Order: sequence, then structure tokens, then C-alpha cells
Amino acid sequence: MREWNRGGLGSYLAILISCVMIGCASGGSPAVRDSGVDLPPEQSESARDVDRIRASFPSGYEVLSNMGASTASGQSGYDLLHAEVDLSFDFDKAAVVGTVKYHLVILRRGLAEILLHGKGIRVESAELQRGGAVVLSEFRMVDDGIVVVPRAALRRADTLSLSIQYRANGAVDAAHGGVRFVDPAGDDPSLPTQVWTDVGPAAVRSWLPVWNHPAESMTFELRLNVPDSLSTLASGQLVDEQAFGNLHRVDHWVVDIPQPADRIGFVVGIFALVEDQYVSPVGKRSMLVY
Repeated sequence: MREWNRGGLGSYLAILISCVMIGCASGGSPAVRDSGVDLPPEQSESARDVDRIRASFPSGYEVLSNMGASTASGQSGYDLLHAEVDLSFDFDKAAVVGTVKYHLVILRRGLAEILLHGKGIRVESAELQRGGAVVLSEFRMVDDGIVVVPRAALRRADTLSLSIQYRANGAVDAAHGGVRFVDPAGDDPSLPTQVWTDVGPAAVRSWLPVWNHPAESMTFELRLNVPDSLSTLASGQLVDEQAFGNLHRVDHWVVDIPQPADRIGFVVGIFALVEDQYVSPVGKRSMLVY
């Protein structure tokens, strides 16, 4: 079932899927501006963290998916340049097991913490490095995200890497977004086993800890560790397939044009390639592949 992923037809479908997911957009990562959000001193630390994350979103962004950088500021104090995302799937528990490594640059002098959105994500470990040296003091979870605290305030133009190991619960019904699992245990012969990401500006933060804001764009690498019986489709182009362990495979997808995180997604399942043709009234034939 995967042969079409390796050849010309696979490239065609990968490009088509990518155009839908990332909008065939181009351009660099927009500048990120300070938030200027002032919080009352009497609030608890956790409440202040939640308020800062919620205040980072422009009004209406939860339902407006085409909001551009010209109408919203990033407000994070840093710029994400590139993301390396490795995902595997716990089908028994309908969960995503992930690792993400971000390459980022600091934009605000004296930045004392790095905020990431992450709804319902459990972070197991985090490591912040500058020039190979660990500079992380602590991280903590809040309702709407993750707070990463360096040992000392960060300098403007500092280049760092941030690695996070995490686990995110998927959904098996339409009431919850993020990542959907269809018959993950393979118990229903009438349903195909599938995993796919939901759409919407806030869906990505349910399976990836990220600065989930329309003004923040980065390039992506996405590695999907799946059973060999399943195929994958994702944003960008499929650049490699590697056997992994017993009857598993890692598919490596790359998005080399900076995109907001909410334009990144994937599908895992069993797919069929359908070929057809259209004959125009004047007899011209056009091949159709879907």
C-alpha cells in the first residue's frame, strides 16, 4: 500500500496534501513583539502563568483561522526557527508519545521565561541548551500551557535549543479536537484504524507543545513512527522511510517553507490509490489520481 508514496504519484499527492495543509504559502518568520501584559501582583504564580498565555491570543483567534501576522503580534519574546517533531502512537490508550526539539532565537532582552501552549499535554522532561550547555532551571505545567524557566535571564539574540518529551491524549469521538483515533484497537471490522490531526487554529496545541500563534512561523521536520501496515500523509514532502524495530517504520516529512504551527498536520491509516480519467466533450482525456 505504500509503493505510491515513493514515486511520482506519491510526490503529487504529498504536494497536494501540503498545499491544503500549509496553504502553499511562502515567506520568512515574522517579527515577534512584546506583549506588555501587566498582571496584578496578588495573583498566584500559576494563575499569572495562565493569564499570560491566554492574553497572548488576539480577540477572536479561537474561531478565526486565517488571521495573519499583520493583525496580531506574537508576544512571546522569542522566535521559533525550526521544529524537529518525532511522534509514535499508543494505540491501546489512544495517545501520542512525542519529542520536539525547537531551535529559537531570543528577541527580548532579559527574557525570564519561555511560554508554550499545550492543552492537555503532559510534559515528562524538558531541556534548554545554549551552545551545548544546559541553561534550564525548571519547567512547570499550567492549564493552558508550559512555562520553561532558564537559570538566568536570557539575552537578546541568544540562540538556543529546547527539547521536550511529552505525552498527549487523543480523542475517539467528535466532541474533542487535537488528534483523532479511529478504532485504535482494531476491534471493529467495519472501521479502518486511523490517526489524524484535527483542523482549527487551536487544535495543534492538543498534540504539540508550541507557541500556537498566527504570527509565529517556522520550518518543520515530522517523523512518524507507525506500524508497517499503515501509510502516512503529512504536511510537506516525504523525504525518507526507514524500517524501525519489529514491523515498524519511520516516515520523515519536511516542511521547508516557514509556516504557523496550526498549518501542520498528518494522517495515519490504510489508503487506496484510485486512478480514473475524464473525457471532455471534444475527446480530450485527462488522468485523475486520488
